[in-house]
Amino acid sequence: MLTANEKDYLLDMIFAVIGEDQAVRNYKSGFNEETIAVVEQMIEANTSCNENMRKLAKDLLGGSGTLARGWIKKVLKSAKRKVSASWPAVRMRLSPQKLPGA
Repeated sequence: MLTANEKDYLLDMIFAVIGEDQAVRNYKSGFNEETIAVVEQMIEANTSCNENMRKLAKDLLGGSGTLARGWIKKVLKSAKRKVSASWPAVRMRLSPQKLPGA
């Protein structure tokens, strides 16, 4: 069982990742060890996502890695091509035939 302080700290960690949400705050009294495991997975997934976004930005910038104001406008065309190139694989993974109940 988690102490009141541990539940407060856990809520703070959740809010640091997803922002404040009253619905999550309402569940704070039910936080337990399983919640800790889920929050650990959430933080790990968020870290991985952030790393992937940094890699994408670096790839879009041609390896310069400098994110100056207005950088995305300069790379929109190449970004569209790179993202579009990945869509066939995404569409195949999400095809209606492969969705549950389809």
